[in-house]
Amino acid sequence: MAVFYLLSERQKKALFDRGETIELALPHPPVEDRDWLGWARSALPRDVRRLVRSAEPATVLIRPHLSGGRDNLTMLIGQIVDNADGKFCYEVNIIAVTLAPDAPRGRQLPLQWPVNAVVGGEPLLGEMAARPAPHATGGG
Repeated sequence: MAVFYLLSERQKKALFDRGETIELALPHPPVEDRDWLGWARSALPRDVRRLVRSAEPATVLIRPHLSGGRDNLTMLIGQIVDNADGKFCYEVNIIAVTLAPDAPRGRQLPLQWPVNAVVGGEPLLGEMAARPAPHATGGG
């Protein structure tokens, strides 16, 4: 079953309006595809596919959210952290995807999850989190 990942409005604004580069963490699929660049492009929205610059397997350290809602992938999977700091953490295999505009102007954002996933045509985490809204091309 195909999984399709959605960017948040904040991520789209950073990429399209501010020209920032985004490092996106996509959960490693249960297949050994090997064409990670092609896989990443097929798993992202059409307007983002041409901005995929690289896609490589990696492992990240995760600190789970033990309470609260589950309205985005960070809340579901956990926060990507650099070190455990004495707190409970675990490792997750990902495909690290670099998204960059044709002429990057801004900073490079840290590794982060997309906002939601669509599995079999249905949003994984609620309708509002998964609703694909067109990105803004202006300042608003």
